[in-house]
Amino acid sequence: PSEHYIAGGRRPWSTGYWEFRQEYIAQALYDAALLGAFQRGEPLPQGYGYRLDERVVEYPWLLTRLGVQPRALLDAGATASYGFLLDRLLTTPGQYVAYSLTLDSEVLARPGVSNVRGDLRQLAIRDQSVDAIICISTIEHVGLDNQQVYGAGAAFQEGTPRAYREVMREFARVLAPGGRVFVTVPFGEYRNHGWLQVFDQAMVDDLAQSSGWEIRGEAYFRYWAEGWQVSTAAECATCQYYDIHAQPDHDPDFAAAAAQLGVSEAALKTALGVPETPPELDENGRPVGDHPPRPDFAAAAAQLGVSEDALLDALHPEGRPQRGEG
Repeated sequence: PSEHYIAGGRRPWSTGYWEFRQEYIAQALYDAALLGAFQRGEPLPQGYGYRLDERVVEYPWLLTRLGVQPRALLDAGATASYGFLLDRLLTTPGQYVAYSLTLDSEVLARPGVSNVRGDLRQLAIRDQSVDAIICISTIEHVGLDNQQVYGAGAAFQEGTPRAYREVMREFARVLAPGGRVFVTVPFGEYRNHGWLQVFDQAMVDDLAQSSGWEIRGEAYFRYWAEGWQVSTAAECATCQYYDIHAQPDHDPDFAAAAAQLGVSEAALKTALGVPETPPELDENGRPVGDHPPRPDFAAAAAQLGVSEDALLDALHPEGRPQRGEG
């Protein structure tokens, strides 16, 4: 299947994307030079993780930070519960607990591995019994609509954006003295997408305050047109999250498209009806009102004095999108 993804122009979430991504990450976890860059916070190789999602930076970052395998490891969200990853994380005998609402990753039958279905806000784990906790791209979903994408029960179709505080307090309860917690979240301009929320700096600070801990280390990664790269909080502060479930078409590079068409970026956006300012958000960070209508490409092309085919090719040089993929 990964060959289909390559042959199709490496369009994210198209046929073969998942298989290609998993193979790509599995190879990255054995690349000593790459892992060294993650360990030292150095620039990543040019083109690393091109058109792949955040797991290509989260997993290597975790591997280089976790170090010696903890005696008891809690995977809050079960995001690391894949054979190729556990082969690298679990190198000595110990306990690994994959804890999630739906357990939609691999349910692995291995010595010392337990799979638990449950709410992270009410962990069925003894006090001070865990040496390390990993929570990879999970806490941003807690308290929101986990039925829409993950198929959890109706009770988890929620709208409480600050529920992550309850999770952090539970982490503080079960973590043994001297233990460590590793958390990753989407970071940038705050936005509540209904099924996840993008954390801003104030929310990152609130994570630590909710548990009474201090943050011992931070790392930021940003996706650019050519791939993933090491970044900073300031550089990522204005980043926005691409929600494949709400917007199946990929955001075009308006500047590049305008240059290709020989028009100004402002003229291109005006013709397409792209709003000049971000949408107004309600108190929970969700857009007020309906999604903007799809552009009338024929009318926009006529307004710009170009053909509709030329306009679409400029907006999607990797291949015109097909709605509904994902």
